[in-house]
Amino acid sequence: MGSVHAMWLFFASLLSLIGISFCIDCQHSAVPGSTITVSSTLNSNYGKKNIGNLSDTPWVGGGNSSNWVSLDFSKPIWLTKIKTNGGDMDVIVNGTLVKCFVTRLLLEYRNNTGGPWLRYKKFTNYFDGVLDKVVDIKYPVTSINITIKKYVGCPALNMKLLACEDVNECIKTPGICGKNSNCQNIKNSYLCFCTSGYTGSPCQDIDECKIGSHSCRDHSDCRNEDGGYSCPCKSGYTGDGKISCVDIDECKIGSHSCRDHSDCRNEDGGYSCPCKSGYTGDGKISCVDIDECKIGSHSCRDHSDCRNEDGGYSCPCKSGYTGDGKISCVDIDECNLGIYNCHDLSDCRNEDGGYSCPCKSGYTGDGKISSCVDINECEQPNDCHKYANCSNTNGSYKCKCKKGYEGNGILCSGDEVSIKYKSKDQVLRYGRKLELTCRAVGLPTPTIKWNTPNKGVSKNTKVVESGLESTLVIQSVTLNDDGVYKCNASNNDTNETGEINVTVNDKTIFKQHKCSIII
Repeated sequence: MGSVHAMWLFFASLLSLIGISFCIDCQHSAVPGSTITVSSTLNSNYGKKNIGNLSDTPWVGGGNSSNWVSLDFSKPIWLTKIKTNGGDMDVIVNGTLVKCFVTRLLLEYRNNTGGPWLRYKKFTNYFDGVLDKVVDIKYPVTSINITIKKYVGCPALNMKLLACEDVNECIKTPGICGKNSNCQNIKNSYLCFCTSGYTGSPCQDIDECKIGSHSCRDHSDCRNEDGGYSCPCKSGYTGDGKISCVDIDECKIGSHSCRDHSDCRNEDGGYSCPCKSGYTGDGKISCVDIDECKIGSHSCRDHSDCRNEDGGYSCPCKSGYTGDGKISCVDIDECNLGIYNCHDLSDCRNEDGGYSCPCKSGYTGDGKISSCVDINECEQPNDCHKYANCSNTNGSYKCKCKKGYEGNGILCSGDEVSIKYKSKDQVLRYGRKLELTCRAVGLPTPTIKWNTPNKGVSKNTKVVESGLESTLVIQSVTLNDDGVYKCNASNNDTNETGEINVTVNDKTIFKQHKCSIII
């Protein structure tokens, strides 16, 4: 324990790097000790600047857990090489000269003050502790930390650091890269990078919309901007077009302009305003009533009337019909339902779409408008027989056969015609007077007409009527009056004919006869 303590007291000096000025090309230029502050609390030079040369007097560490040294630089440097002297170091430990050198160490660095330690790599001295290694750290460093991992004799380190001071062109010459670019300092030079949204040399705006390198989502428009682009959502959508554009439900939030008699219908990216049933037009402007009755687009059934209404139409059934006119209208039987208004002397007769009130038999008039009055059938042609008398009654009439006739008044019959008497056959001389009589009976009383051989009655002939008799008188007969005479008795129902033969002799015959008589 005492020997270890003696070692800590004895080995407590830290040497600075050899002082050589910085070179532009960074080739083997030693880091001057005036730029180094030793941070290890194990060293008597802790916290001091310009500590001398580490290559002249070695740094000696303690036990395994304390074998480290941290060097802080006053300004960033490009570290290019690390060298150790190896076995040339002789250290007295507990009064004994010990040959000491490091065979393995770990290099860590910081590229900005206060940042985390970044591991570079392990260096191994295989036999004698001589190390001459190039360091290729991509950034200027502000601090390094060396941890001794393996040593011979004691953890004593003689080393030299080679580096150069970084010239930061980006700071030295602001705007060196030009507009719309970023400057990055690198070893011995600098790099120029166009800022996001720019490309080329000099940097020019990238039209992401034109070349299709944008990330605008569906329902958005790519809009190129200086150094980038935007993705405004299309009309009818909302959101961040670089993430998503969602449909605006104008109907739900009430931002639509649909007019009266239209329905708001949300659609992808907008809305429509279809007119309600029964209206037509553009619902964003106006919806006007459709006159279905006028244009014939209705479905009213038979026996109904089309009646246009606001936004539709109705089909009321015509008078005398009932039902839904868009389905069917059926006749109302007013007579059966007792909803008619007929006169007492009329009958209700149902008709298609109404009813009539014809007066009962024997009456006349309009049983719906006025009264029904009795018809006097006797003053009109009727069924009474000609031998009957007509008697008018309320709503009818009666037929009664006249006196002497038999029947029901519709049919009446009297007595048949009968010739009761007629003159006998006559023979008379030329120039004599001829009288023939015929009497006939019957009901109705028959009339008697004569037919002579001359087919009529000559002007020398006359007929004398007396009651039921008829007498034909010829004052002076001639030969032409010779023949059969007929008396025809008739009453238009029955008839009878009687014949009488008349012979007219020539006057000569009478003279001869007379002479003969005389003779």
